[in-house]
Amino acid sequence: MPANPVERPGTPVRGAQARVPSLGRFLFQVREARGLSRRQARLRTTISETHIRDIEKGDRAPSPELLQTLIAGYQLSDNQARHARELLAPPLDLTPTETLRAQIQQHPRMLDYLDYLDNERGILAAYTDPLINLLAVNDRMERAFPRLREVGNVAPWIFDHYSEGVLTDRDNEKDQVVALLKAAMGVYRETPQTAHLLRRLRPCAEFNRYWTTRTRIAYGRDTTDYLRWRDQATGEHVAAYISSMNVEVKDVLLYLAVPVPDPVRTERS
Repeated sequence: MPANPVERPGTPVRGAQARVPSLGRFLFQVREARGLSRRQARLRTTISETHIRDIEKGDRAPSPELLQTLIAGYQLSDNQARHARELLAPPLDLTPTETLRAQIQQHPRMLDYLDYLDNERGILAAYTDPLINLLAVNDRMERAFPRLREVGNVAPWIFDHYSEGVLTDRDNEKDQVVALLKAAMGVYRETPQTAHLLRRLRPCAEFNRYWTTRTRIAYGRDTTDYLRWRDQATGEHVAAYISSMNVEVKDVLLYLAVPVPDPVRTERS
């Protein structure tokens, strides 16, 4: 796939609020981020301006073949292309959060594993659903990120004041969590969990700005993109790589934060 064209954050629209992902809105945001008029998009894709407008407004769904033409014409990244195809496909159901929490409690081995990671491996760990609703966390993670368990979801915690003084690169974490949520909500866009989480986040103007002006999509995290925070007990700076994986319970993910020496701070010392 060719290298992505220069992409600029969209111009914030006053009062614009985060909305559930849709194919039309996503393609509109991408076109705007590329700095393309509909006429320029037509020249790139051979799709008429009227047809492009109808797709962006949700008045017409493209065929898979037509969507592929747009993907190629806009030079979408692999993650963006996957997201677009998922938005064209029917949405999936998601097991209710409380049901997932109860199911984990019925699997003592899963809870024991969180304790093992904490006590024997020194790893921060949590079970979540695809929308990063917390289902169970180990004590090490709770100590590192105060009130995260109480808040119940990673995204509101990052955008609220709770993460101030804890995360040492909040902007990166905000960008990352928005990219992850866009991908997940694209798949589970008609679920009550998606609607509920967006209602929680919309009062935050900064979240709305990130959501409405950025087109990055993420389905995971590069292991070299470290999560960085300040230990609340010692003041020490900590870095960890993030890994996630499916587990035996449907719709449950295991997230690990594995502490590592931070090369950035090592180089500076």
